[in-house]
Amino acid sequence: FGSRQSVPERSFPRAQNSHAPSLLPKMVRVKAFELKSKTSKELLKELDEMKAELAQLRVAKVSGGAASKLAKIKVVRKSIARILTVYNQKQKAEARKQYKGKKYQPLDLRPKRTRAIRRA
Repeated sequence: FGSRQSVPERSFPRAQNSHAPSLLPKMVRVKAFELKSKTSKELLKELDEMKAELAQLRVAKVSGGAASKLAKIKVVRKSIARILTVYNQKQKAEARKQYKGKKYQPLDLRPKRTRAIRRA
C-alpha cells in the first residue's frame, strides 16, 4: 500500500469503430458528377467492371475474405446504383429530346400530376 507505480501507456493502438476511415483501405467511390460527363457506352463498361468486382467480393465473402473486402461490398453496390441512376437519367433525357414537339409522348415522359388535373 505504499507508493503506487505509474502504469506505462499502451504501446498498441486502441481498436476503432468499424467505419473509421483509417482502418479501411482507400476505396474508389464513383462520383455522380464525374459519371454525368461520360457517354452511355463508357457507363455500361464501368457498370460491367463494377458487377464483376462485386462478384469477386461475394466469392471472397463466402470463402472467408478479409474485413476490408466485406466492407467494400457496400461501396461497390452503391457505386453500381449511382452508375445505373446516371445511365437511366441520360436515357430519359434522350427520349425527351426525341419526342419534343411530337403530338404524342410515351406515358413515362408525360407529366404525372393527378388524374383530375390530367382530365381537365
